[in-house]
Amino acid sequence: DEEIRFIQGLNHSTGRCAGIYPEIKSPAWHHENGIDLAAQLLDVLSRHGYLGPDDAVIVQCFDAGELRRVRSVLGCQLRLIQLLEGKDRGTPDLQNIRQYADGIGPDICQLLGTGLLAAAHHAGLLVHPYTLRADALPAGMDSLEEMIDALCSEEPVDGLFTDFPDRVLAHLNQCFAGPS
Repeated sequence: DEEIRFIQGLNHSTGRCAGIYPEIKSPAWHHENGIDLAAQLLDVLSRHGYLGPDDAVIVQCFDAGELRRVRSVLGCQLRLIQLLEGKDRGTPDLQNIRQYADGIGPDICQLLGTGLLAAAHHAGLLVHPYTLRADALPAGMDSLEEMIDALCSEEPVDGLFTDFPDRVLAHLNQCFAGPS
């Protein structure tokens, strides 16, 4: 509640629209301890006016069963992102994911040179990779900017997570500004 009120207050005072991107963490553990974290999250979001796919919120989770439950049992209409484990190097069942989620959140290494990005877009899924870090570059990358270029050139990702938003934004602005 506190964080959402803060963000909505900033949006009101600045005239901007910053969204939120909460993650349902460890749903199995929470269920085992009698806590329906997803239902609580959706209740809080609903009280703040986040109800449908056009609202400035995306809910993410690694647990596919929980995201299916969020969509079908809890009736959530918000955008949902199926996070993919970084250790999973195979191609996920994108058509299955499309039945309950609006996109995938793969580890960056799952995208580079794999065809997963194009396949996900072909399946109608958003792609929001995690986490672009200047201090932890994947093999074969010499800079954060090179990694951004690899993720945003021919078929760009739809969003991304980074611990260096200032550098990512500056580079994207430079890339998409065109010739001066």
